[in-house]
Amino acid sequence: FHGSSLQFSDPIVLRLLIAGNSLGYLAWVLQSFVLALNHQRFCMWNSMIVALLVLGANLLLAPLYGYAAVAAVAMMTDVVICLSLLVYVIHIGFPLHNAGTFLRILLASGIMGVAVFLLRPLSLPLVVAAGVVAYVLALFALRVPGDQEREVVVKVLRRLGVV
Repeated sequence: FHGSSLQFSDPIVLRLLIAGNSLGYLAWVLQSFVLALNHQRFCMWNSMIVALLVLGANLLLAPLYGYAAVAAVAMMTDVVICLSLLVYVIHIGFPLHNAGTFLRILLASGIMGVAVFLLRPLSLPLVVAAGVVAYVLALFALRVPGDQEREVVVKVLRRLGVV
């Protein structure tokens, strides 16, 4: 990339990628929900259209702005996928006021974002680890996981000798 002196490890590049990931997790939840409702065709078309847009944006912007552009496009990919799935879910008859779990996941993502933002002066591995811990703890504090998820976590903790 000749248009930018930024390296992949520059803080702005990594912050953009981390910010996009929080919405990416929400998009996975929404996509799983839409797939469970047998709307595979929408998911396929949505993914293909976004992939083409991402390819075009990267081909246009990466040569000019380097890694920062690639990171921004990656972040916007997660935003676009999440929003398109959210609009579709509402369109097919699942309004947000009936989606308390989704809103709690959104809040957990926000809590993770705040934790990552507040800890940004620390080294990157510590910030990422703290973000993961904050997200998981927030999910459990907000009672997002169901019985099956809690059972899996307990089994994992038992194998690790924590419980």
